[in-house]
Amino acid sequence: MAIPRFTRSALLTEPVLRSRRGRRLARRVVLPLAGALLATALLITGFARLGGAPADHRQPFRWEGAPVFIAGSTVPGTYTTCVIDPAVGERRRVAVPGDGGGIGLDTWFEGPATITCGRSVSVTTGALTGLYPVAGSPFLLWPLGFVVVAAWRLGRFPDRKMNVSRTLLWSGCGPRARVVAVPWKCRADDRSAVGPVVGTAVCGSPDQAVASWSAAARMSAAALLTWV
Repeated sequence: MAIPRFTRSALLTEPVLRSRRGRRLARRVVLPLAGALLATALLITGFARLGGAPADHRQPFRWEGAPVFIAGSTVPGTYTTCVIDPAVGERRRVAVPGDGGGIGLDTWFEGPATITCGRSVSVTTGALTGLYPVAGSPFLLWPLGFVVVAAWRLGRFPDRKMNVSRTLLWSGCGPRARVVAVPWKCRADDRSAVGPVVGTAVCGSPDQAVASWSAAARMSAAALLTWV
């Protein structure tokens, strides 16, 4: 018996449109936004490490009183001891982590002070110093990097790699037999054919049947609605 040809209906095209919208959203919105946030965080972190003034025991930093951020070295597991010696006020020692971290300080004294450290550090001042610990945190950089990679991978998938192919199902016997089309995801280079029994979908060559009970339940429900 010849199988009639069916055109794509709304039931068949809806999953394709959803996947296209998702890829378009990932490519045009999620990827640029996450990429911009990641680039901003990396720029802020890089400026905190490379754009500040160096300070060590040979070249102390003169602190004029604005908030400062002292960025340590990039050697894991090492700490640098810095001494803050104000002209008027209490002298303090602070430990600066060296595994890519740093420490932010506010003034507790009046007038200027000198910052002397055992190892070379980078000292930055200004209103943006409060952003350095957040921008350089691995809890921000790693998730942003994961979002960028995931959005790029999702957005680069072409539509032809995952199309919805028609799966034909006999919904009756005898003269009232019908053939209905239900959605079934197959790759574009695969072919769809009619399974030998109800609930069998074929993705691949016609002689390779892949049975699925969940697919059978969905197809049986569609067949029942069509029969009624």
